[in-house]
Amino acid sequence: MLEAARDVGVERVVFASTNHVMGEYRIECEPELYDGEPDVAVDHTDLPRPDSYYAVSKLFGEHLGRYYVEEEGTLPRFYALRIGWVLDAEEDVPFGPPERRVAEGELERDTQEYRRAVNHWKAHWCSRRDMARLVDHTVQDESAAFDVFYARSASDHSWFSIDHARDTLGFEPVDDAEAHEPPV
Repeated sequence: MLEAARDVGVERVVFASTNHVMGEYRIECEPELYDGEPDVAVDHTDLPRPDSYYAVSKLFGEHLGRYYVEEEGTLPRFYALRIGWVLDAEEDVPFGPPERRVAEGELERDTQEYRRAVNHWKAHWCSRRDMARLVDHTVQDESAAFDVFYARSASDHSWFSIDHARDTLGFEPVDDAEAHEPPV
């Protein structure tokens, strides 16, 4: 894809990466990570710690993009978005998947496991609206040749910092996971 982009003169690539490139931080701190506000925070400068082959492949994509910008000099801009969870339109709330598990009898409400599941989703959720806005901000940006940003909506439960997207791109999420509460 990067070869084709270079060959036709594409000016920027917005790469769909994943928060799983930092997944070992989560694995190291679970399940307590989702008991309240997390005491772990990662940003674009922290050492990647992928949690799967999928994450390694996305990290490879990020590094390949950087190579095309810095070494090849053949791609003017490359932005990697480490995306949390973007859900289907009918489930675009941070508690949708835990509620699906309740409906399927896998999880019971009013349990610690349920609260952790909801907080886990709140930490990673990126509304469809915020995802579209972040992509738009990267398409408009001229500040860097290569950069990495976390794609998520606002949340007190997230341990992925979006400060870099705020400071560099002027991105401010319009959706807040804390404004959504699961049914009682």
